Amino acid sequence: MTRKIFVSRGFTLVELLVVIAIIGTLVGLLLPAVQSAREAARMSACQNHLKQIGLAVLNFESARNQLPPLQIDTSGYTWPSPVSFNTIGYATLFVHILPFVDAQSVYDNFKIQEPISYWGNAGNDCSNYTWLKNSKCYVGPTYLCPSRRMSTATVFNNDKYYPHDYAVVTYRADTQCWLRSGSEQAIMPAQPLNVDTSLRTVGGFIASKTKDITDGLSSTLMIGEKHITRLRYVGSTHSGLNDGTSLYGMKYGGLNGTTPSPEGGWVYPQGGEMFMARNLKDHPLGRGQTDVFTDMNASGAAQFGSWHPGACNFVLCDGSVATLSVSIDQPLLEQLAQRKDGSTAKVP
Repeated sequence: MTRKIFVSRGFTLVELLVVIAIIGTLVGLLLPAVQSAREAARMSACQNHLKQIGLAVLNFESARNQLPPLQIDTSGYTWPSPVSFNTIGYATLFVHILPFVDAQSVYDNFKIQEPISYWGNAGNDCSNYTWLKNSKCYVGPTYLCPSRRMSTATVFNNDKYYPHDYAVVTYRADTQCWLRSGSEQAIMPAQPLNVDTSLRTVGGFIASKTKDITDGLSSTLMIGEKHITRLRYVGSTHSGLNDGTSLYGMKYGGLNGTTPSPEGGWVYPQGGEMFMARNLKDHPLGRGQTDVFTDMNASGAAQFGSWHPGACNFVLCDGSVATLSVSIDQPLLEQLAQRKDGSTAKVP
């Protein structure tokens, strides 16, 4: 009787290599799709954060009958020692809207009538500034872009500021447009009432309203994403200069023209204009994490921009969110930054 013997046959080396190559190709095709889906989710979350901020601004106006100020402008007053260079600063827009972004407890810890910050002698910082830099002002994820950092991002640098990723849109040619009263941008500095220079307190303010935005609420930019390169990002020795908390606002002098930055420009003083507002006049949108803006040593605040591929998010004055291409036409961008220039420009 003849017996048939069956021998099991395994994969040859060539077949195994073909299978591995196919699996590698499939993984290579899948990874970009996964990354794209993740970025789409982060983009959506960023837009939602800006939506919350925009609605908070409008809810503030409904409750107080005026828009929250970019900051209360007390630059025309003379302050007693130890304040130097008249650098006293009060609550920014991002402080005033805290109750409307589910951060009432943080708001309650600020003494709104007193300065948030000023540059004084060592040991004489105001109580708001001391509280702020001692890491007790975590607002939550609302002021953070998830493409740039985790929602749990905490303090950085020696002053322990919490990072914030959004800034108020301004439009002025001067170096401290965020502090100057005028008619250009939607969110204006407020005029103070009942100022007591000896106690450094203000008893209220007069700010603009949405009715003053005559170009149309849906055609005027309010707040957008700050442009920050990786060299200015959290963890960098220079991160505090562009990446600081938007709760902070004060006036500093000009540029430090003797200290080159890693980006090839110059180091800005750690002024409130870097933290809470950016200028769109002559400033195109930043083009991603590694885009070094060319006007680093020029007058004016730094740019808007994001880490989303080719796009930057803004909230408009009607509370809607617009995603602008970073290659948007500069004249159009500047028209959208102004509240009553008479243009008929629309968000593309």
